[in-house]
Amino acid sequence: MQTDELDVLFRLAFVVLCLGVLICVYNITRPRGIYNAFVNGEEAELDLTEAEIRADEISGAFNNEKKGKQKHNKAKFGRPRGISNAFNNAEGARQDMTEAEVRFEQITSAFNNDKNGIQNHRRARIGRGESSRAANSETVNQEVLQIKNVLAKLIAYLFGEKNQFNNKDKSN
Repeated sequence: MQTDELDVLFRLAFVVLCLGVLICVYNITRPRGIYNAFVNGEEAELDLTEAEIRADEISGAFNNEKKGKQKHNKAKFGRPRGISNAFNNAEGARQDMTEAEVRFEQITSAFNNDKNGIQNHRRARIGRGESSRAANSETVNQEVLQIKNVLAKLIAYLFGEKNQFNNKDKSN
C-alpha cells in the first residue's frame, strides 16, 4: 500500500505542480488592472481623437458646403456686378477713346494751324515779294514808258516832225 499512497501523493503533487504552473502562466499573461487602464485610456484617447477628426471632417464638409453656397451667392451677385462693371469699363474705354480722338483732332488741328501758319507766313513772304516785284515792275514799266517816249521823240525828230517834238516836249 505504500506504493499506492506514494502513487497518489505523486499524482497529487503533480496536479498541484500543474495547477501552480497554470496559475503562474495565467498571472504572467493576464492583463493587469493599472496597465489595462492605461491601455484603455490610450485607446480611449485614440478613439476620441479619431472622433474629433471625424467631427472636424463632418463640420469641414458642412463648412465647405456653406462656403460653396456663399461662393455661389457671391457669384450670383458678382456676375451682374462684373457684367455691369465690364459695361462701365467699356463705356469708360469708349469715353477715353472719344477723348483721345478729340485730343488727336486738337493736335492735328494744332499741326494744321501750324502748317497754315507756316503757309500763311510763306504766302506773306511771297506776297511781300510780289508787292515788291509789283512795285519794281511799276517802276520798270514807268522807265520802259519813258524810254519808249524818248525813242518816239527821237524818231520823230529824226524824220522831221520837229513841231510835234517841241509841242510834246512843252506839254511834258
